[in-house]
Amino acid sequence: MKDKCDTLDLCNNLQFKIINHCPYSCKEFVITQKFHFRKWLQTSIILNVLAFGIGLHKQDIVILLVALGLVLVILFFKLRSKVVKESLLVMASIGAQTTTTYALGKKCCQFYDLTSIRDIVINEGITMHSIIFYLVLLLRGSDAQTEPQILVPLFKHSWPPLRFLQHIYRESQAVIWKKRKTKDS
Repeated sequence: MKDKCDTLDLCNNLQFKIINHCPYSCKEFVITQKFHFRKWLQTSIILNVLAFGIGLHKQDIVILLVALGLVLVILFFKLRSKVVKESLLVMASIGAQTTTTYALGKKCCQFYDLTSIRDIVINEGITMHSIIFYLVLLLRGSDAQTEPQILVPLFKHSWPPLRFLQHIYRESQAVIWKKRKTKDS
């Protein structure tokens, strides 16, 4: 079966994609952040021009090598922590899987079994200057008597707008709770 894919541009940096792997039983929500290589190139050229302007090439070679090494270390750590793609795969009667992909290719996956998922909700957070909305998996706690709830934020690196969170919420609720409603009825 061929996967059906809908793609939307959230803004000039984010791209939102819905992949229907199997109708009504498996959907994947992918948010991709564009990586601006041109911006990195321009920044490095500006730093080189500044180094040339202050005469760093006329100083001791050790200073030049230390400055170059420092720029490379900063670039490496920036690329290592830069998230380029986040996805949520929701499967009926199985659970949900989150995947975070970094600029250097590293992937972090986490699977949540359907029995541990209590609900998927849109939560509201208040900062000093704004109100942010984010999607959260509400998990059951390990202790059955007190049953504390654990919040797992989704798409915490891309922060999609509320209207897209609402769309993801409705679609994921329809997939996950479809099987549970038929079992409960």
